[in-house]
Amino acid sequence: MVTFLSSILKNSSCGPEQKNAKFRFRSIWFFIFAICAIVGLFYCINDKQSNKNRLENISDIKLPSLFVVLSDEKRDFTPHYQIIYEVKFDQKSSIELEKSITTSSFYRCKTEVGDDLLRKSVSPIGYKKPIWFKKPDGYYFSYADNGKTYYSITFNTLTNVLRYEESSD
Repeated sequence: MVTFLSSILKNSSCGPEQKNAKFRFRSIWFFIFAICAIVGLFYCINDKQSNKNRLENISDIKLPSLFVVLSDEKRDFTPHYQIIYEVKFDQKSSIELEKSITTSSFYRCKTEVGDDLLRKSVSPIGYKKPIWFKKPDGYYFSYADNGKTYYSITFNTLTNVLRYEESSD
């Protein structure tokens, strides 16, 4: 019985070459896991920052630094997607944003296209240029990029909430 146990112990003990192989195997898997974790972390960080940057770049406005993110969603319907980014401003930041909108190169204070978009007689596809215009309760932005990507921004001056929607077709 003792010889049987000693033979099991001798067979279960690892030699130096087996220990090195196990160490290399574990090291490779740890390295792969670490790379995946780092890539995932950078993807999440960049994805959250990109919605604010996308909004600013497409609409030619600068968001004030003080705001609260109410919603930050990305819905992926491969190959289509939808982004919804909703933020709330305090009164001072709301005034800054309003000034940024009215100084944007896309702002039209009085436009028939804006009125038509409000009445839905013109779709964003029909009007090829980005446009900001005033509504009774705030401001509205509309743009269709080559009929493939649609951008819509609504800034409600009564609630101080800005809603950005981007979707692909």
